[in-house]
Amino acid sequence: MIPTELQKYLKISVIPIRVGNQFALCDINKKILSIIQYDYISPFQDGFAIFGIMQSEKSNLLYGLISESGAIILAPQYLKINRLKSIPSRVILVNKLSSDLYDTSKNKILFKGAKSFEGFNLNYIIVNKGSQHSFEGEAGGEIEINYDGENFGLIDFDGNIILKPQFNLLDYPCNGILRANNYGSLYDCMDIKYADDLIFRGPFKIPIGGYSYYIDINGNFNFSKTYKFCWNFNEGIARVLVDGEFEVIEDYKNPMLILKNPIYSYINEREEILYTTEKNCTAYDFKNGKAEIISSDKKTKWLIKDGNQLIEQNPIIETTKQKWENDFFKCLYTPNGFQLIDLKLGKEVLSCNDCENIVFASKELIYKIKKNKNGSIDLLLLKYKNQDYFINLCSLNNIDSYEVKDNLLFVSKNEKKGVFLLDGSQIIPVEYDRIQFESGMLGVYEKIGHYKYSLMGYYSILGIKYF
Repeated sequence: MIPTELQKYLKISVIPIRVGNQFALCDINKKILSIIQYDYISPFQDGFAIFGIMQSEKSNLLYGLISESGAIILAPQYLKINRLKSIPSRVILVNKLSSDLYDTSKNKILFKGAKSFEGFNLNYIIVNKGSQHSFEGEAGGEIEINYDGENFGLIDFDGNIILKPQFNLLDYPCNGILRANNYGSLYDCMDIKYADDLIFRGPFKIPIGGYSYYIDINGNFNFSKTYKFCWNFNEGIARVLVDGEFEVIEDYKNPMLILKNPIYSYINEREEILYTTEKNCTAYDFKNGKAEIISSDKKTKWLIKDGNQLIEQNPIIETTKQKWENDFFKCLYTPNGFQLIDLKLGKEVLSCNDCENIVFASKELIYKIKKNKNGSIDLLLLKYKNQDYFINLCSLNNIDSYEVKDNLLFVSKNEKKGVFLLDGSQIIPVEYDRIQFESGMLGVYEKIGHYKYSLMGYYSILGIKYF
């Protein structure tokens, strides 16, 4: 019965299984179907899995693709193979010098010879072709190709070129507008430091020198101005750097850029300047109708949209702030801590000090969360009965983190993960390295290497373990 249900939910009949230090393929009854010869096999998805074989004891794994029947789709010859989450049938094949976009459903390379594929969204892939230079190998050997420099472009998931690779830096389209950079050198850094002490954690790719500008999805330079650096449009407004200098701090452990004496402008999609900041302040993008500006003397003000103009507004200092509200409760933050208000009764039903927090789970369930001095979290699940009466359902102490997703509570403690129902019932014990949804089931994994996980089995949302 259990194997049948597993096959019904996952729609697969073959599962990779770890035997000692190697892997084999087995059916849902744990009958081994292949020779135990693989050093790594990923879970099957879309009819194939990624497998790895070590050529010698001192060599790294080389990866290929295998079907559920055990047939080799691609021989193990790649340094890395990455799936695209948005389209599982597409993978990135990483060679020593270049990468290819491959369609497993058609057994076809869609885009060949990229230096790298830098990122993906729902519609596009940013591709870096590099600057390709051919040269003859030693002693008249074969022709080799160097992929130096940066040449970014945009392709779709079928490998069609949307924007020819020609930019030092390129971003995804936002309302049909892209930001690009040319004629500068691209610098990889871990941190960017603004206005003396505000640090943005990376990694980042920042163009030093050259200029930044905006183009449309067809590559047309409809925007006439260039900037030292520019950011994406948010809510019809973009932040651009009109003055300031980057200073490179060379540190192999934590390379950093310091932006000195910056001056920013906010522009609309017609490139009209709506507001320009003072020198040496920190500015942020627009979000929910306003942008935060922090001056060099650490005073904060807001830019607010007023029709087609931007106006300054000093922040309102509130003694009581609303954190969240729904159909049942309102949570307020006061100088004394958090208060939970029953909207129907119109009164406080729960409070906690400023070291604690209140998070809504469902109509009757509330999480009371306390942050400990060591950075861990104590989580108390309460069931609201009536008026100010709560039932303590469960208590999880010294956990590292939690996430409520798909009406389940995912918990991490001592780098191990587990899952609970919202009423506190345990579905999966906190003893796995990775847990993820797979076709209505929860796959549990053991970490076996850097970014490599071995499938240990499946759980249903009722806590029944399969396989």
